[in-house]
Amino acid sequence: IMAAGMMLTGCGSTSKAESITRPTITSESEVSAGEAAVWGKTAKSLKAPYFARGVYVYYAKDVEDPSKEEFYVFESENSGHTDNGVTGVGTPFDIIQNDGGTVEFHFGGADEEEDVFTVTSCKNGTVTGLFEDGNEVIFEPVFATDPGKFSAEEYLEGSRTSGNQTFRSDY
Repeated sequence: IMAAGMMLTGCGSTSKAESITRPTITSESEVSAGEAAVWGKTAKSLKAPYFARGVYVYYAKDVEDPSKEEFYVFESENSGHTDNGVTGVGTPFDIIQNDGGTVEFHFGGADEEEDVFTVTSCKNGTVTGLFEDGNEVIFEPVFATDPGKFSAEEYLEGSRTSGNQTFRSDY
């Protein structure tokens, strides 16, 4: 996806956006894709990277009208930082994106304990999945933003005046 001179790939860096469907797991009963992700089962067909250099707004999937104030800024496919648009507080992270649908986040740096994220779908750059707490979350790309210059506070302030909290082309 081309946005303001920046190529935002990810979601397995496929040439076409597609939803990832996990295979049905059978044992005594069939298990849904969401249940498989909670149990740590992943589809071997998923290909990393899921996240590319860019800015993603992060929110819980089950929230009806999310505030969209939390951002993950990926300076590369291997590192970045969080950025809260209200408090301005953020945490650096390193990540390892694995084929098979898992992403290991190390908040605070590579030597910190990992927090595993399991990808359940990836479509048009939007990544959906679960951290180990089992809550499903969405990482939605914020187009036309430069991760090297991004400030969540400035972004939200500008979007409040324009009435658009997710996509802003003038940043």
